[in-house]
Amino acid sequence: MTKISPEPLAAPVRITDLGELLAGLPVFFGFRPTDSMVVICLEGGRGSVGFRLRVDLPPADLCDQLADYLCDVLRRNDATDVIIVACSDAPDVADPAVAALRRRFRSAGIDVREAVRCTDRRFWSYVCDDPVCCPPEGRPFDADASRLVAEAVFAGMEVVADRESLAARVGPVDGARRDRMRDATAAESALLLRALDGRDPATMQHDPDLVTEGARRVRGVVDAAVAEPDRPLSDADAAILSVWCSLDVVRDDTWSRIDVDNAADQLRIWAAAARLVTPPYEAAVLGIAGFSAWLSGDGALAWCAIERADQIGPDEPLVDRLRTVLLTATPPSHWVSPSGESVWRAIETG
Repeated sequence: MTKISPEPLAAPVRITDLGELLAGLPVFFGFRPTDSMVVICLEGGRGSVGFRLRVDLPPADLCDQLADYLCDVLRRNDATDVIIVACSDAPDVADPAVAALRRRFRSAGIDVREAVRCTDRRFWSYVCDDPVCCPPEGRPFDADASRLVAEAVFAGMEVVADRESLAARVGPVDGARRDRMRDATAAESALLLRALDGRDPATMQHDPDLVTEGARRVRGVVDAAVAEPDRPLSDADAAILSVWCSLDVVRDDTWSRIDVDNAADQLRIWAAAARLVTPPYEAAVLGIAGFSAWLSGDGALAWCAIERADQIGPDEPLVDRLRTVLLTATPPSHWVSPSGESVWRAIETG
């Protein structure tokens, strides 16, 4: 099934020109969508952009299934007016998907204000058949002169060329840096074993002394990184985050402290840790990085973290929970972090 990337906007955006909307799509997703179906919800009856989502364009036999799924998502987000955009060079792929969405949305009482297929320079309307305003060769737009993109970049937003570039933000390093990180991780792993002080490693996940020490070390790194945002995460610090978050309670104590107010800082820290983490410690780090991305409004990057975690193999509860909130398009504003008491109670139940 195709993956959904819902994003809330950090600030209100009002669209008065369809070409400007299409040129500004990278602002909504952090990259320019290709081979994608985008649905943008309009709020307030005045063209203000609200909830929006991106999915991969489906094969023809899955168009109706996708339409049903997206309709459910839009209903949960109280959508009433939408714009559909198929980002594709292939009308034979885009046309049936758009047709299925229009049928399903119409039956659900969702008003499709506009539906278009776009390439990187032109768009074609599925709603208007007037050749004067919507000629057969399509209407041009300037993807390089977007006001929205310019304002976003000026405000500090990172807009990358494509989804592969986005995935690299939580992708692994290689070369000499990877070798140094392996050494730092081995040293921190040895410190964890020394902290166990001869106690049975089988009890590691529920050892109060060990878990308390791990939480202390991880909080120390995170607090220092928040206080010094311009200081790059060191190999030693990344190793601390990686190794100690392999303890379930330490991992849960860490992500339970992330909310919509501090998510941007947390994403900066944990995306850096995700790039540096080495086997076998990737899953928990990617789960925390993905949650930070989602809570900061970057659902596309959260999916990139999930995809890398899935490639590693073993199930990670935090990654699975993140997958659920993304698939159900749960707004970050609805998230309620688990209490510290419930997290630490896990030691007693081991």
